[in-house]
Amino acid sequence: MKIVSRLLIALAVVALLATPALAKIYKGITVGEMEQIVKSLGLQYEVKTDSAGDPMLSIKQGGLRVGLYFYRKLQGQYTAIQLSTGFSMTNGPSLEKINEWNRTKRFARAYLDKEGDPRVELDLDLEGGTTDGAIKELFRTNRAVLEQFTKHIGFR
Repeated sequence: MKIVSRLLIALAVVALLATPALAKIYKGITVGEMEQIVKSLGLQYEVKTDSAGDPMLSIKQGGLRVGLYFYRKLQGQYTAIQLSTGFSMTNGPSLEKINEWNRTKRFARAYLDKEGDPRVELDLDLEGGTTDGAIKELFRTNRAVLEQFTKHIGFR
């Protein structure tokens, strides 16, 4: 009986050690939680207020300013986020060039704003549940998008 008990305890310990730590699942996020994620990525940022009076983060990524916007506030948490980068250009890309981007790329959409300047955006809906890793991956994807988009529109 002692051997069976020890074997069961040993198996339980092995099972606990083999189980990966459970990641936090976000179905919404606070500005403070997002700040912690941005800090963990080593990105410089400032907390600001957008034109609608909602909080936003102004983040420095790849030498560019990226706005992180929060949407759909429910019970003190935001259930969607957006990374948005605009470019002021005197001779910006044509609508055809922007449409080419949208036809040939995934994960990000581009458009010309009211002034005719290009803008590229990535969205993440949290309502169904997401993890720190997925949010961090959004930032890694954004960095790659910015590298490709600046070349595509002739910004750099």
